[in-house]
Amino acid sequence: MEIIKKDDNTIIVKDTKIIESSTTYSLNYLLEQRDTIQSQKDKDNELRDAELDKVNSLIAEAKKLGVTETQVAVDAIEAISADIKI
Repeated sequence: MEIIKKDDNTIIVKDTKIIESSTTYSLNYLLEQRDTIQSQKDKDNELRDAELDKVNSLIAEAKKLGVTETQVAVDAIEAISADIKI
């Protein structure tokens, strides 16, 4: 990839992986893109944090109720492993 300055406000990105192509970006566009991407990332992180909070709350409630994890027997794991052909 080659990046060259077109003018005071613009760069050109040439990518020749398969076929030669070039895309022109203004600095304003790139700055706006960065802000948009960061905003989307922040929103996604907030949603994931809320999802984690809900799951952690459910785990805490399950433990209060005395719910325990199911223990998988070693024999069952070995039987499953024997059926898997890699």
